[in-house]
Amino acid sequence: MSSTTTDPIKERTDIAHNDLFRHRTPVQLRFNDFDILGHVNNTVHYELMDLAKSKYYIDLTGENFVVGQVPLMIVHASTDFVHQALMGEPLTMLTRVTRIGNKSITMEQRLINSDTGEVKSHCVSVQAYINVLTGRSDVVPQQWRDIINAYEGKDLNAK
Repeated sequence: MSSTTTDPIKERTDIAHNDLFRHRTPVQLRFNDFDILGHVNNTVHYELMDLAKSKYYIDLTGENFVVGQVPLMIVHASTDFVHQALMGEPLTMLTRVTRIGNKSITMEQRLINSDTGEVKSHCVSVQAYINVLTGRSDVVPQQWRDIINAYEGKDLNAK
């Protein structure tokens, strides 16, 4: 690899980029979240991302979604498991929206050690906005766009 080529995983997991995430969800783990070696099970990373994603939208919109009325569906997710998350580590899930398309929202999340900032996992997901009455994709409402853009401090609407 030449000195001008960047390592995409290192770029996505650089501790220096943790400050780009305004939304933080402290994580409380249970005994059954760990495998036999004391690592947080990979499937638990996704559960924590789901919890933090829900908290992000509830905190921003003020809506308390009920089962069957959540207007978002994950249509793509890509995760890098970078470092082991171990029993006893203080963990926080960082969440931010990076793009708002016509009918979708792209979100980036990181599970980090709360004390050191070390990135444990990194995920990018695309969520389709869904009309809960028809079950079909729909345009992301302007109200959501305005709230997310204001919170993230920039225009994330796709050009």
